Amino acid sequence: MTKAGQKILIDVDGGSITIEDQNGNTVTMDSSGLSLSGSGQNVTLGSSGVNVNQGAFEVT
Repeated sequence: MTKAGQKILIDVDGGSITIEDQNGNTVTMDSSGLSLSGSGQNVTLGSSGVNVNQGAFEVT
């Protein structure tokens, strides 16, 4: 963690990489795909398509 609160977590056992800024915004890469989260919003990119805000908008 930096002095300003940014973090990079590499979880070898869980198979994921997470980057988080001081505001709680995150980028996560894992076997499910790529997830972007911030300000209560979420975008997930995976093999089944794109999901925005838990199904509010989907592209498959």
